[in-house]
Amino acid sequence: MRTGACTRVVAALLLLVQLVGCYHYAPVLTMDVPAGTRVKVAVTDRGRAELAEEIGPGVQFIEGSVVELSDSAMVLSVSAVQHLDLGVPVRWSGERVAVRRELVAEVRERRLSQQRSWLFAGLMIAGAVAASSIAISGFGADTPSDRLPPEEQQSVRVVY
Repeated sequence: MRTGACTRVVAALLLLVQLVGCYHYAPVLTMDVPAGTRVKVAVTDRGRAELAEEIGPGVQFIEGSVVELSDSAMVLSVSAVQHLDLGVPVRWSGERVAVRRELVAEVRERRLSQQRSWLFAGLMIAGAVAASSIAISGFGADTPSDRLPPEEQQSVRVVY
């Protein structure tokens, strides 16, 4: 029973790592990425000017999933837009935006970083082991009222 509980905890932690995993964006060699791929698109100066009305002024990056790819444009389901003058990305909720190829400076694909994910998994497991160890043995030494005296110091009182 105890082994089954430990197995479930480890499986849950590994699932957590997969869901929260450490991702990075790697450059793609061509713009021919399949539909459904999560990408981060860097926009050219001309793209900033042409997309200002649709996306907002000073757009630097557009993050989202590729919906459609043609010879002339890439249609994205946008999840976030990074502007030059803002420190944090602006979240979007999947609105579709068509970006012409000549407005794209670079395309990066979202990929799972195995090295960072395994490091995160190791830290999570170490934390779980430490937490369970503390839960079992507690913090520090017992208080004097909780301890029993050693056997040689115990006295037995017999009443007749």
